[in-house]
Amino acid sequence: MKPPYPMNNLNYTTSRPTDLAGLEGRGTLVQDQTDEIMFSMSPTKMPSKILTGFRDNFNTNNRLTLDSGGFDLLLEPERADEFDVDSLINKVKSIGLHEQDSIMTLDFPVPTGNAITNEEVIRRQQLTTGYYEKMKNGLDSQVHPIIHGRDHEELKHHLQGYDLESGQTVALGSNLALLKPRIYKCIGKGKGQEKPTDLPTMHDTWQRIMEGISLLKHEDQQVFALGMGGQRASQVAYLLGANEVDATSWWNFAMTRKMMLHEIGKDIHVGTDSANYTSEDVAYIKSLWNNDDYPLSQALTGLTWDQLWTGLRGPNLAKKGGLDGTALRAIHNIWSSDEDAKTCSEFADDPDGLAAFLVKRDQSKNNQFRKRIHTAMHYVGGNATVQAKLHNFSRF
Repeated sequence: MKPPYPMNNLNYTTSRPTDLAGLEGRGTLVQDQTDEIMFSMSPTKMPSKILTGFRDNFNTNNRLTLDSGGFDLLLEPERADEFDVDSLINKVKSIGLHEQDSIMTLDFPVPTGNAITNEEVIRRQQLTTGYYEKMKNGLDSQVHPIIHGRDHEELKHHLQGYDLESGQTVALGSNLALLKPRIYKCIGKGKGQEKPTDLPTMHDTWQRIMEGISLLKHEDQQVFALGMGGQRASQVAYLLGANEVDATSWWNFAMTRKMMLHEIGKDIHVGTDSANYTSEDVAYIKSLWNNDDYPLSQALTGLTWDQLWTGLRGPNLAKKGGLDGTALRAIHNIWSSDEDAKTCSEFADDPDGLAAFLVKRDQSKNNQFRKRIHTAMHYVGGNATVQAKLHNFSRF
């Protein structure tokens, strides 16, 4: 069965604006490595010195997506009723977004633990819908609506509160990030919200994600699965039919001396104290170094194999005249995420083929991952969910 509309699938590289645009010495770390970039810092908190004309720091072929600060409202719920959306709109305008760029609507997230009343869920959904209408009418840039809810019925209720066109990109929010206990420790008390006593389980969270993506696909919407761009999470999202995902995993892995090896179905620690790579892994990375299209290849960097491999395993020695190991791993991880999106795109309209491929390729033999693939196929049913051009936005 063919999709009812053309798809454009991405895995966004995501982080904070202060990591980019010539700041902190990493001006070309991301924008020259990938086209899809997402910022997790709200424009309301972007430093004024980089806010005006911020888009000019990036390449014309980059596709930027901005967050709007919903996480701030999760932590400070008392701000939601009086939030100055007009000020947010003016700040977004000053950034100078291009035609291909977009912004997530300001949203009021719904914690998926037991920290909120049913009435408060509805109130937050209505506020988010109102924010979207105001931003859509006040900006020339494309604004993506976001749906929140603790289960299928609440997600469906929120989706029905929007007046959307078929094939519009809709973001599914409150995903894997809300599994982290530290997030709940930061949630502020506000109307209808208390500190949770029970955190959502991994099983319940994944069930909600699968129901949410399936709901949006059933309603003929394109899906941006927020925070689902990690190495294995993105693959499950692609299988379910998500068009776009994003993550900070590329950077988190780089900081902890880990490398994503999507093409051989694993990730590895390369730091001396926690190294778990094999001779086959090293041979694979060396084969990349010999490939002129690889961003860390000998042809593009001029590095010998020993120099590159030493750099990939090391810390940031740039100030001492050496290589920045963190940046090298980050560039590799962005490349690996983008390559995996291309590989999964080759299974367009063939979820059975993609599922079999992912299970066969997975060298970790991760039972939870395999169970999620199996469960995702239950939600897929007989539909041709896998899209033709997948993208993983690098989140900042």
